[in-house]
Amino acid sequence: LAAYREINFEAVRDLVECIERQSWKPRRLLFASSLAAGGPSEPREPKCESDTPKPIEPYGRAKLEAEIFLQSAPFPTTSFRPALVFGSGDEATLTLFQMAKRGFGFGVAGKNSEISYVYVSDLIDALMKLANDPTDEHRTYYVSYSEPTDNRTLWKALGRALDKRVTVLPVPRFVLYAAMLTMTGLSKVFRFQNQLDRKQYDQITATGFTCSSTALQRDFDWNPKFDLEASISQSVEGFRRAGGL
Repeated sequence: LAAYREINFEAVRDLVECIERQSWKPRRLLFASSLAAGGPSEPREPKCESDTPKPIEPYGRAKLEAEIFLQSAPFPTTSFRPALVFGSGDEATLTLFQMAKRGFGFGVAGKNSEISYVYVSDLIDALMKLANDPTDEHRTYYVSYSEPTDNRTLWKALGRALDKRVTVLPVPRFVLYAAMLTMTGLSKVFRFQNQLDRKQYDQITATGFTCSSTALQRDFDWNPKFDLEASISQSVEGFRRAGGL
């Protein structure tokens, strides 16, 4: 848990303090925060920048701590909070594609959580616009496609892109919790990257993670082009070229 703060807050603090000791200052610093910094959303109530952040796990809290610290930086900063990012270089989403290829997915029993997402090309386009912000203000923006998806729709879209019939397994919360404890313990012993740690468990079992990119679209004329089907199909092609699928 301490590693989340070390990587996501302390490294940012150290970078800013290093820059402060130099005569050169950046025109603007872009900080890759996360939707997790804002915390979970309620059904049909996407998070927006004016909402009070309520992160629920160490990763989100560390990202928010860095955002708050950057508000006092001696140069303009923009903290951008991307939703779930689709793209062929992302190992976290690769796990979802590999599961769908095997013909199964999962969700928390009794829940069909909503999820916001963004394709990596749209995210890059947003960053180029944010980097050219002419103001001297500290800014924060959510970055996502205009409409969220939900867990069942996501698995169906993955199945179509992979030409697979995906069976979604409803997993009780207590089973996920036990699996999280088991995987966390095994990862410490055998030194592998754990894809089901406490952060992932808290996010999977949350009410939902959706956000609105209305402010970004309004202020920078940003228009995301890749909907769910296009985001997933493009990701599948990239993962196949890279040998991940």
